[in-house]
Amino acid sequence: MRIRNVRSTTVAALTALAVAAPVGAAFADSHDAAAAKPAKLTVKSYQAYLKQQKTPAAHKTLVAFRALPKGKQATFVKQLQNREAYLALSGSSKGGIKTGARKSTVSVNKAVSITRASKVVSGTGKHRPTAISYTLTEKIFGIPVTSERVTVKYQLASKGKAKKIVKPSAKSKVVNTNAAIAISGPKVVKTVAKGSGVTARATFRAVPQVKSFGKKVVKDGTLRASHTAAGSYWSYSLNNR
Repeated sequence: MRIRNVRSTTVAALTALAVAAPVGAAFADSHDAAAAKPAKLTVKSYQAYLKQQKTPAAHKTLVAFRALPKGKQATFVKQLQNREAYLALSGSSKGGIKTGARKSTVSVNKAVSITRASKVVSGTGKHRPTAISYTLTEKIFGIPVTSERVTVKYQLASKGKAKKIVKPSAKSKVVNTNAAIAISGPKVVKTVAKGSGVTARATFRAVPQVKSFGKKVVKDGTLRASHTAAGSYWSYSLNNR
């Protein structure tokens, strides 16, 4: 009789857990997902990741990565997981609104560098839009691994001496071959036009794919353009939250 009571109690307990399971399912799933993350990237796992991507950028990175000596390959993979290196993908710049392109590179450490590139196509004449884009790219041993870009496009209408921004639009683009993080950015970026100025803001979110990277990173990219009596200028900033 005692055995039957024990069995009845066990069945009742399991039934109660089954009923309660949906309440904790989301927590359990998120916990399992976090636990499922690899501890770190390796040279072997990184090459496997690049092969799986099947994109032109991933193929180009794979070819360049394989050409590195083994010692540099190990350093390369280590820097992919370096959160501080990705945080260095930030800064600000400005320039005049006239057709042209600029590019500059700064070193973060012996392996990592950041390239900042701007491109302006100044619209002249009626209905010809002006387009301004700014791109920041993280490179390891000169090989691009992460690129984040914001582009704004608009037309400038004139009535007498007054100028006004019309038909503004903006977009962002992410190119990422860093297996340590998954980066997302809005394809369509919200713009705010006021008088002869326009502002576009994009948010980039980097979610760790390996435990070694640490916490997620959120960046805000802001691209502004203004036309005043003193001149026409653009400015861009990418800041970590």
